[in-house]
Amino acid sequence: MISDAMEFMTAVTVMFVLSIPVAFVTNWALLCWVLLPVVRAAVRLAGRRINAAA
Repeated sequence: MISDAMEFMTAVTVMFVLSIPVAFVTNWALLCWVLLPVVRAAVRLAGRRINAAA
């Protein structure tokens, strides 16, 4: 099971990796950070599916 801290850091890392190219192309990089709760929920769901399959 993924701990809450690891889940949060994974979501932040994903958002950082996505926001850099978005910042180079548009002015909407802030939107990536606004979507952080959505990405965190997706990471949580993915972790549950991985644990259920194991």
